[in-house]
Amino acid sequence: MNKNRVKFDSFLIKFETKSSRVKGLAFHPKRKWILASLHNGTIQLWDYSEKTLIDKFDEHKGPVRGLDFHQHQPLFVSGGDDAKIKLWNYKLRRCIFTLDAHEDYIRTTFFHREHPWIISASDDQSIRIWNWQSRSRIVVLTGHTHYVMCAQFHPSNELILSASIDQTLRLWDITPLKIRNTTSSLPSRDEVTGLPEILLTKTDYTVESKEAHMKEVNWCAFHPDKDICLSAADDNHIKVWKLDSRLGMHELYTLRGHANNVNCALFHPRRNLIISASEDRSVRVWDMEKRSEILGLRCRREREVDRFWTLAAHPKDDLFAAGHDSGMMIFKLGRERPEQAALDTAGVKKFDAKFVVTSSNRKLQAYIGPKWIKICDAHPNVLATITEQRKIKSAVWDASGVLIYNTPVHVKYALPDGHCTTILSVQETLYITGIKDGKVQCLNRKGVIKQIPVDAREFNFKQAVIKNDRAGILSSLRQLGSLTRAEISFLVKKGYPGLALKFVKDAHTRFPLAIQAFDIDNALESAIKIDKKPCWEQLAEAAIQVGHIKAAERAYRELKKPYKLAMLYLASGQKDKMLEARSLAKELGDKSTEFIISLLVKDFVGCVQIIREYYPNLAYTCAVNHGLYELAIEISGELSEEQLALLPSLEEAQTNSSWMPETIPDIENVGFENWPLLNDDDEGFENVLADEHSEEEIVDGGDWGEDEFRPSPEPEQEDNLEELDDEGDGGWSEDEPLEDLLDDEEEQEKTEEEKPKPSEKVQFTAPSLGSSTASNWSRSSDLALHHVLAGSYKSAFLLLQKQVAAVNPEPLEDIFRDLFFQSKAAYQSSPNYPTLYVHPMRSNTSQPSGGYKLEELMKRLNESYKLFTTAKFAEAIVSFRNLLLSVLFLNVEASEADLDTCLEQAYELIEISKEYILGLQVWLERKTITGKELSDNKRACELAAYFAKLNLSKHRTLVLEKALEVFLAKSNKTQEFRKTFAAASIARRLLEHVSDPKRSKLVPYAEKVKSAADIQVDQELKLDYDDKNPYDLCAATFKPIYKGNPLTKCPLCFAKYNPDFAGQTCKICLLSEVGKYCSGIHLSTQNE
Repeated sequence: MNKNRVKFDSFLIKFETKSSRVKGLAFHPKRKWILASLHNGTIQLWDYSEKTLIDKFDEHKGPVRGLDFHQHQPLFVSGGDDAKIKLWNYKLRRCIFTLDAHEDYIRTTFFHREHPWIISASDDQSIRIWNWQSRSRIVVLTGHTHYVMCAQFHPSNELILSASIDQTLRLWDITPLKIRNTTSSLPSRDEVTGLPEILLTKTDYTVESKEAHMKEVNWCAFHPDKDICLSAADDNHIKVWKLDSRLGMHELYTLRGHANNVNCALFHPRRNLIISASEDRSVRVWDMEKRSEILGLRCRREREVDRFWTLAAHPKDDLFAAGHDSGMMIFKLGRERPEQAALDTAGVKKFDAKFVVTSSNRKLQAYIGPKWIKICDAHPNVLATITEQRKIKSAVWDASGVLIYNTPVHVKYALPDGHCTTILSVQETLYITGIKDGKVQCLNRKGVIKQIPVDAREFNFKQAVIKNDRAGILSSLRQLGSLTRAEISFLVKKGYPGLALKFVKDAHTRFPLAIQAFDIDNALESAIKIDKKPCWEQLAEAAIQVGHIKAAERAYRELKKPYKLAMLYLASGQKDKMLEARSLAKELGDKSTEFIISLLVKDFVGCVQIIREYYPNLAYTCAVNHGLYELAIEISGELSEEQLALLPSLEEAQTNSSWMPETIPDIENVGFENWPLLNDDDEGFENVLADEHSEEEIVDGGDWGEDEFRPSPEPEQEDNLEELDDEGDGGWSEDEPLEDLLDDEEEQEKTEEEKPKPSEKVQFTAPSLGSSTASNWSRSSDLALHHVLAGSYKSAFLLLQKQVAAVNPEPLEDIFRDLFFQSKAAYQSSPNYPTLYVHPMRSNTSQPSGGYKLEELMKRLNESYKLFTTAKFAEAIVSFRNLLLSVLFLNVEASEADLDTCLEQAYELIEISKEYILGLQVWLERKTITGKELSDNKRACELAAYFAKLNLSKHRTLVLEKALEVFLAKSNKTQEFRKTFAAASIARRLLEHVSDPKRSKLVPYAEKVKSAADIQVDQELKLDYDDKNPYDLCAATFKPIYKGNPLTKCPLCFAKYNPDFAGQTCKICLLSEVGKYCSGIHLSTQNE
């Protein structure tokens, strides 16, 4: 599939003009300009990016059909029905010269891409080529027998394609013209006029003619970079032709779909598409691969009768132009931006604002748009968006963090959370300049300064509510004196229904507020006044949530729900009241609830009597099982002999009874109370008053109790609501004095001596939060394994930093996740209950049982060996590295005698993994060497020698064979390396290690290398490899560090490095810092 292909779902019209019929179009190759030639003889130059008409050229008489921009010069050419060709300089804004070119209408004019030529096609049945520098005609091509509608140069070859009304398509080869007309340099301006005309005869060019269509051919065009061309004709078809130097021009396929003459068609400059324009009032897009139409365009409804005459394609941009009866349009074939585009501005927050206003402390910003405001913090993160119906004129921040802004008719304020309210209406447009001393400074349009007083008490109160500043709320309430309906609604909206409840008297309004605040006592009082089923249902649900048993009991009684009452009494231990609930169920005829209550209170006689009415055989069995033999004999009289035969006899039941009373707990009457509520952490408003206000500022009886923001935990501490129950004034209270509403708790004004003693009032204290099993693991252990099992990844990595100098946590992510999943076991307790989790522990210890076992790591080692054998190098490196890192979380369980052996095996796993990772990295480095120079071959042989020297014990033969193959490579420059000491050493070790010479194909070659080395060794080719001098291989540079030279190590895998790499992350384990001293690995051990 073509990667450049995109999905075109619609035309995107970028620019349109209204004018006379457009017959010719041409895009400027660099600027965003387009030329349009009109049927009235005018040529228009448009800037389509700015949608501006730049210039007009009016020297032609009659329609202008031919039009083209020069690729490099500030020129364009035009040809019209006046049979003249004009060359224009758009910088000079005039015509440079005119050629009396033809004897009839000129259909097309085009520049050559390289030579100073212009080609023109005319109704005089000829094609003419002109030299615009010498202003002379070069050649006349004749052969068509009717009007020549179009003629174009090939983009790169010396070919011309022409289309005529004689139904033919002709291909002209003008190579001799290029040979005869090419000069070494351009002539000067003085020499131009003196150049002779160069005329060609018919023997100087070749032509191929094809009868292309059944009707007149209107247009032809070359493909920009392929050997194909197209033709469009009045038979409504578009044909695509192949240009073959051997077979000539032949038809590939035909595109059908237009309903009228096709006037123009062209290839897309970069995609496999064809665009065509027709008199059927449409522009269509064709897929050259599918050979079908994929998109169509018509003019707008007001111009739907317009026919399309010409097309133009931009040479670089995905833009096209189409000319029609009433103008022209520029369009795109779809959005060029991909569906998911990563733009440079993707991470930039951009607001299309008119201006920005910043608060005095620089913490808040307001971006002001035409009809919107975005309030942001300093980063800026959008805190709120405000939308207005009218334009916003100005804005300013108050010192308290409130935005004052205005529209043409209102002055408003906005809080940082987006809440806005109108301050006052204005009669003229004002512009706010600042706010000082409670007055907004403004200017009107006449420049007159005006001051608008603003009462800041309201928005200061709302600011305190938003910030949860209780002292500020209290101070604002004392200044306000009373709250309006809007302010009370604001309190409820911001989560203060308990405080709002103090200012409301109507029961219908108080009830939902009390439910929201869980003030059950007030809710109960309001529900009694309202006495409607929905209120009782809400009250019951809220009372159960907070454990207010008395309110829940009253609600269930009003709702007449005996089952709910029974369960409430069962939970609170009220056996006597359960009998009352049974009586209610009996009144309602609820036999199911009556039976359940009888069963719970162990009234088995009542159970039998309830069942007896419907199922006497089941009642008989129930009586027998519970030892009610007399009642069972009475019921047996109601049963038939067949039924009695299926039931147990009384004699058998008396000797082998299986009673049920022991399975039902005894219910005794116990004292109960409502569930206690936790104390407020802020200890009420009285502490705020005591700390921040003097006694003179406090009105008697004005302290806020704890229940203004939450319900009182004790049912006895009910508010004095008699003062609020003014029957003459229902609904919201708007002008009630604040002091009268805050006199409801006189006990709070007692002195310390008058307060009740602690023994007289017991406060509920919540139990302290315990610690989980997982947190105990991480708190009592210094093993990274235990911290990971507990889910404390951060502390686990801190331990690894101290133990193995860990600096990169990424390689451990999958291991941490795997171990954490091991720390929990899930089980299903009951089908309808959620899944429960437990933490598996070691036997007789408090330590977790998770972690990797040595046997498991040995299996993974064998899997890594298989990946190495099958040459899956990338997967093998990942597998060995995971194995190496897993040793850090090994849980060793062995007897005391075998413990040292197990620990040795663990460290051996690290060493094996390190050697294999290093070997694979060396081999992959060798494979990246693709050069054929001597230095490249030398480096490849050195890496092969290092690879063969590594301790890859399980694959010794394979490693030696692969290393020897490098020395035996067929390259001419590497054949000499087989005579080196390194090659001989590898061959000798291969022969010693191979047990069966027949199984290795390289044994004969190894013997030859060894024999050749015994005779003579090439001393000139010296590799950086000495088999007799001990060395360690640097894991970064893959070069030897010979004994005696300084080196540094990785504290985890012990990989060796040059001292220059100290402080960098290890290339082998990707975890530890090279050269750092650490305490070492701590493993979890347990003696069996």
